[in-house]
Amino acid sequence: MGNVDTFLKSLINFDKDNTPENCVAVVEKDYMSNPGFSPDNIRSKSSAAAGLCGWVINICKYFRIYQ
Repeated sequence: MGNVDTFLKSLINFDKDNTPENCVAVVEKDYMSNPGFSPDNIRSKSSAAAGLCGWVINICKYFRIYQ
């Protein structure tokens, strides 16, 4: 991740309306089912990682609501 601006733009421009269902299912199974995968828990390690964790959770929630 050499260029932070490029990474942030990729998050902002992420095509949330075309997220593959299998990707969401894997994230829900392997990450969101883990009680430690929460922005509050991760914030004690890194505020940037906590923000990314929240983004991932919200993308999955968005997918399940609007699929």
